[in-house]
Amino acid sequence: MDDILLDTLLHDFYNALLTRRQSEIYELYYLQNLSLSEIAREYGVTPQAVRDILARTRKNLRRYEDALGVVRRHEQLGELRRRLEAFIERNAFDLDVSGELKEAVDFLTLILDN
Repeated sequence: MDDILLDTLLHDFYNALLTRRQSEIYELYYLQNLSLSEIAREYGVTPQAVRDILARTRKNLRRYEDALGVVRRHEQLGELRRRLEAFIERNAFDLDVSGELKEAVDFLTLILDN
């Protein structure tokens, strides 16, 4: 997984554990693509201060993931769903098996989407 995708997922899952300021600055930089200077002007700080906040925030998000593993488990469940869907397609002739597996895939999808 590339760093940008990982950063986005980490923010999605652990945003509630950040301070309001960390979350706002993170979103402005990574999601809205504002520059360090633009964010610094908005908050009345230096670009270096913004860079430091972003670095601490990324470090915190990675620490949360190391401790809790929510993104890792989400990715594992997604891979399981893809494998089950592929198995169902390969074995669609066996309707009993396909139906039961389809229910499992639907359940995984429900979990992953919430």
